[in-house]
Amino acid sequence: MSTQSMNFKIDDELKKQFMKLATDLGLTSTNMLTMFIKRAVDEQGIPFDVKVTKKSIHPLYERLYAEEMAKIHNIIKDDAATITDDDLAEYRGLYK
Repeated sequence: MSTQSMNFKIDDELKKQFMKLATDLGLTSTNMLTMFIKRAVDEQGIPFDVKVTKKSIHPLYERLYAEEMAKIHNIIKDDAATITDDDLAEYRGLYK
C-alpha cells in the first residue's frame, strides 16, 4: 500500500494541544488523523455530531421554529396569516 502526504494549516495553539493529546494517548498525530479519516470514510460522513450551538440561533428564529412545531402538532391553531413583502424585509433585517 502506498501512502501520500496531506498538508493543511492549523492554529499554532490548537496544533500544540493536538500533539500533546496524541502523545498522551500513545499515538502520533498521523495515527489520530488516519483514524479520523478511516472512520469518516466508513460512515460516509463526519464521525461525530456537528451542531449549531444554541447561542448562535437568533431568538426570533427559535421562537418561530417552536411556533411552527406547535402548529404541526396541533398544540396551537395555525392562523395561516399572510406574510407581506414588507414583513419579509423586516424579518431579513433581523438576521444581518
